[in-house]
Amino acid sequence: MKMIETPTSLHAQPIDVQLELIGFGIALAALLTMAVYRPQFALIILFPLILSFAWRRYRDYKRYGANGKPAVSVSNQTLYIDRPNDSRGGVAIPLEQLSHVIVYGSRARRIYRLVNVGGTFEEVKPDWNETLHGKVSDFLVRALPGKVSIEEPQTLMASIRADGPETEV
Repeated sequence: MKMIETPTSLHAQPIDVQLELIGFGIALAALLTMAVYRPQFALIILFPLILSFAWRRYRDYKRYGANGKPAVSVSNQTLYIDRPNDSRGGVAIPLEQLSHVIVYGSRARRIYRLVNVGGTFEEVKPDWNETLHGKVSDFLVRALPGKVSIEEPQTLMASIRADGPETEV
């Protein structure tokens, strides 16, 4: 997995513009082929499909740049952690409300507990691979010095009970 780290963010899968253009070209060739043999099918189904594909990629490129959506970002006084397979999207918390971050769980399935100043917390369980979890943990330690603690992996019984580490520092 290709990762790009900037001073304020870590990007897991940057947008590969050449690959996107090749895919768009293949889809366009399919559209033209269908337009010759089945014009009604191409205009009704394939054209809006290709148009929506191109619009989404263009919007993502304009919004996030060539690096794509960040996996984790500390910018504009906000901590953002992406949840790629979650319909709720990523979690953003202002840094002035963030007391500390506790990273726990096994290396392949890390859980990020974002503890607010008031003692309440929100847990983020992104569906990433082990390499990305390690890079994100290292990035958070560098980006938020003194606010990140990495706990030992839980025991089997603690993970079954869904016990987490103490939120107090």
